[in-house]
Amino acid sequence: EILTCDWSSDVCSSDLAGEGLRHGVRAGQLARWPALAEGADRGVDHLRVRGAHGRVADAEAVDHARAEVLEEHVAARGELAELARIVADKLQAKWGQPIVIEQKTGAGGNIGADLAFQAPPDGHTLFVSAPGPLAINQALYKQLTYKPEEFVPITVLGAVPNVVIVKKDLSVRSVKELVEYIKKNPGKVVFGSQGNGATPHLTANMFMAMTGTQMVHVPYRGETLVLNDMLGGHVDLFFGNVSAALALWRDGKVKVLAVLDRKPSEAMPGVPPIAEQGLPDLLSVGWFAVAGPPKMASALRDQIAADFIEALKLPDVQAKYRALSVEPIGGTPAETAAYFRDETRRWGEVIRKTGVVVD
Repeated sequence: EILTCDWSSDVCSSDLAGEGLRHGVRAGQLARWPALAEGADRGVDHLRVRGAHGRVADAEAVDHARAEVLEEHVAARGELAELARIVADKLQAKWGQPIVIEQKTGAGGNIGADLAFQAPPDGHTLFVSAPGPLAINQALYKQLTYKPEEFVPITVLGAVPNVVIVKKDLSVRSVKELVEYIKKNPGKVVFGSQGNGATPHLTANMFMAMTGTQMVHVPYRGETLVLNDMLGGHVDLFFGNVSAALALWRDGKVKVLAVLDRKPSEAMPGVPPIAEQGLPDLLSVGWFAVAGPPKMASALRDQIAADFIEALKLPDVQAKYRALSVEPIGGTPAETAAYFRDETRRWGEVIRKTGVVVD
């Protein structure tokens, strides 16, 4: 259950409210449902939004049916949802409206993307996503139910570089030694990823193409499972991100050979950027962005972007992001659109050159 309406009369019955919810009704869209709109005109007492954990936040309804609820369709669990929540706490206070984070996982983020793509462009639904649905899946999948290029870029919340993680007892101390080891053991080195088409999987294919090496891919349902099997000795290599590897690296349970960015990571002092390891073009940075449904008005887009950027500049928000090893960004819509185009081109080239396809 996402939305519960308390009316001053019994016009909004539970059955009717349920019907509305199944069709995605939000508070600002009640005019589409005459019976509910009539109930709203007769006086809304409260608008209550129930979150994923059953907590209820009450807000005084404004202008009856015009009270707003923002729902963010999140295309991945864990880190992405946490980044969205950190900013949502600030925006909820600024906008004076509850924010519901809906996690819609599966199919490389395509399920959440499709839901957000079909939403009205009225600012009530925003899409918070990792690179896949916005910059990768159009080259990876033969067919999509949405058009990534038609999403309206708003801002990039933050970015975190991927790193070269190897199991502790692998007898290599640099990327050069890693390449030599793989060449001496063709088809025997196992690399893990969160699944076909995930950024670590594409990065590994880019690595093999650049170095002329061959490895065995084992897909998992999440990065935690990859790292657990690395600790168990079953996975040799993982191109995961800094946040995933940080605690294990600090504890000396895995080795990190390089940061796949043009600069080092402050979270991992002493780990060199990949250019210093002889592969300057092996760049792989994960990012988390906000986009609106197609045809969102530019004025609305700019106002939402300004509010996100303002929140991302707050010291406590930046501190929480960096505690997750994510660097806050907060670019303008124009900068974000350019970034999407560049990432789409770059990952598209990787997919075409390596022949990776997901049915």
